[in-house]
Amino acid sequence: WNKSINICEGAFDAITIGENSIPIFGKFLPKKLKMKIRKEKVDRVNIILDNDARKEALELCEYLMAENIDVRMIEIPEGSDPNDMGSKKIKNLIDRI
Repeated sequence: WNKSINICEGAFDAITIGENSIPIFGKFLPKKLKMKIRKEKVDRVNIILDNDARKEALELCEYLMAENIDVRMIEIPEGSDPNDMGSKKIKNLIDRI
């Protein structure tokens, strides 16, 4: 919890993204995970959801910012997901932000 964490949709996305990736198995952050992020005062949270979950990603960003957490929304190219892109490309997107 002392490094940035990556929130993504599925297990394969988490594997592709790599270290400190947490799949939420959908579009919404579970309540227990929200509480854990707040409690641990995570340095930074990267939100890496597919384009069809853009609205939910923005809502999650707003929630985390209201909790004074540094949050970044990583925008995935239209029609892709992190697993399709591969680890090198997704890590480049994360590093640019």
